[in-house]
Amino acid sequence: NVESVTLLCSLFGADMADRGKGKIMNISSLGAFIPDPWFNVYGPSKAFELFLTLAMQGEMDNTGVSMTVLCPGPMKTNWAANAGKADSKTACDPADIAVKGYEAMQMGELVCIPGKMYHFEKAALRLLPYGAQVKIIKIWQKILINRNK
Repeated sequence: NVESVTLLCSLFGADMADRGKGKIMNISSLGAFIPDPWFNVYGPSKAFELFLTLAMQGEMDNTGVSMTVLCPGPMKTNWAANAGKADSKTACDPADIAVKGYEAMQMGELVCIPGKMYHFEKAALRLLPYGAQVKIIKIWQKILINRNK
């Protein structure tokens, strides 16, 4: 989530800038915005992808290259099961997320968070102190882990 995305963005971004056109979409996660107990490597690596994309957009200004970062919330895949927890009740269809991400990239949108509910959750959590955020996410993760047992 860090080394390969950095290398690929650097290589393809430079080539696209030389040609004067291109679009790059990185796939991050809503987890980039939250302190997530038990996923304390995943979240920070997704935050890296988010901020890499934001910083690269600044570097790509006036080159004809646009950057988009897709930050979906939970999706209906086997990811949760592989992580030892149940799917979130708010999990979305990956095909819908892919379409929304593609549309955002085509429109030159910098950050795409598909779903109004996820925008609300992100905004609501940011109003809370970090300690409260950690406690809320910890409770939510425990519910998903216990639901899978």
